[in-house]
Amino acid sequence: MSKSIAVLVLLLMPVTRTFGQIIYEPVRYQYGSQTKFYYGGNDPAILAFGCAQTDSRILTIYSDARTYENVAIYQYTISDARNEAYANVPQYFRKRDLIAAGNLAPDGTIVVDAQAQPVESAPGPAVAPLETGVLRPILIIPRGQAIPALPKSHNITITMN
Repeated sequence: MSKSIAVLVLLLMPVTRTFGQIIYEPVRYQYGSQTKFYYGGNDPAILAFGCAQTDSRILTIYSDARTYENVAIYQYTISDARNEAYANVPQYFRKRDLIAAGNLAPDGTIVVDAQAQPVESAPGPAVAPLETGVLRPILIIPRGQAIPALPKSHNITITMN
């Protein structure tokens, strides 16, 4: 009994390592740990600039429309930053191109950022055109039992009047 369990565990161990997950991160527009700021774009320089700010007493919102400037003074709201973040998410993509933009984690999962821009992945295997004029044998394997032949003793005769 213990040998069969050990064999089963050994057989399933490689299978579990081959199954990874694809994790799509949610759209993010709130950044910072101590000092919170809001930004709907995807410019890493503005993200670094916002993380460097230390004044947590005022609401800080950044936008791509006016870089490095707090647009909250122009009545720009957190909802506007959220709308800008959702507008920056790719609307149309091929899944394989979006997965190519993801990051491979050590456990085999692929983490795809919400604002990740699709990367043109390598095309799949090329399909060779069918050679014309070449006859190839076809093997037909019947499914199920074939229709049995009538025994010799059953002669069927058809008469017409």
